[in-house]
Amino acid sequence: MNNDFSDAIGQTLKNEGGLTDNPNDPGGITKYGISLRFLQENGIDVNNDGTINGKDVENLTVPEATSIYKLYFWEKFKIFLIDNQILANKVFDLSVNMGGNQAIKLLQEALNMHVTPPLVIDGVIGQNTLRAIDNISLHVLMGDYRLCANLFYEHLIAQNPNFKVFLDGWLKRVAQ
Repeated sequence: MNNDFSDAIGQTLKNEGGLTDNPNDPGGITKYGISLRFLQENGIDVNNDGTINGKDVENLTVPEATSIYKLYFWEKFKIFLIDNQILANKVFDLSVNMGGNQAIKLLQEALNMHVTPPLVIDGVIGQNTLRAIDNISLHVLMGDYRLCANLFYEHLIAQNPNFKVFLDGWLKRVAQ
């Protein structure tokens, strides 16, 4: 493993910011990008009071958010297997924003612009995905990955116009 989670988490925490409760966010109250819905779906009782509610989000600390991100994104989706730090950071950051499987599917779509036979778009970082990454210029791959992410967000807004309030932030995040 040639990449560093501590490098990836810094930019993601900057992108996610602090406590928000936007009515257009289906995740509900969110802090550092960790939503109430995520905590409930994963049974994470941050303050160990026996109930997972808004207080868990409000009381979330940066070290707790960092631990959650490492376990539930970096390790769960095997982003650590990507040797290139820049690409690993981008996959991690987009995973936090759109979900790990979706971010990896978009990476595989970007890779499929350059590989034959095409990869199976399964949202899993496996040996074929890793080999394809190693055989494509990082500059080219990042451009295609950003294109796929932008198209995903545009499609998401077409399906739910309430998400339009998030578009500028999403596009800025993709462009980084």
